[in-house]
Amino acid sequence: LTCGGEYNALVRAVQQKLLTEKDVDQALYYTLWTRFKLGMFDPADKNPYSKIGIDQNDTAEHRELALKLAQESLVLLKNDGILPLHQSKLKSIAVIGPNADSVAVLQGNYNGTASHPITVLKGIRQLLATNTNIQVTYAQGSPITTEAGRGFGRRGGAAAPTRPPAELQAEAVSNALSADIVIYVGGISPAQEGEQHDRNT
Repeated sequence: LTCGGEYNALVRAVQQKLLTEKDVDQALYYTLWTRFKLGMFDPADKNPYSKIGIDQNDTAEHRELALKLAQESLVLLKNDGILPLHQSKLKSIAVIGPNADSVAVLQGNYNGTASHPITVLKGIRQLLATNTNIQVTYAQGSPITTEAGRGFGRRGGAAAPTRPPAELQAEAVSNALSADIVIYVGGISPAQEGEQHDRNT
């Protein structure tokens, strides 16, 4: 059982013997068990979570822990010797990709609103803010999809592309050819794939 509307079909499913009442009871048990563990049915004075105020949300300690966890969870799949990068050896960096400057792709699904979201592009520019010897360029390269109506504007996603894909590609190629290093940020986002929709709907 989830927060969706599938429970509306449970009576018919049991009547048609697609499910048994035991199946429904088991699903309900797990759902309510979690809520009981969270103290959602306890008086407020007996629920330790009720004492957590909004002032304890997004604190400096929380941000520090989130940064630490993010740093420790990074996985390097391959390094052919190009890493680590040395600023002293670089004059230009081309950041390319439809997700390089996207906040939505950082947050995923079932998320709150980040108070200080930092995209990959923004992070690179902040890191090099005091280094005037390195030029950072950005090119989208391509839209996530060229089919208008599929994911555009959903869950904070980008609007449909206003520039032709060929133009985006040409800009990215030009930036890449003139850069010492290319940092590509691709993949999909919640606008294209998530609960109740995928890249085909």
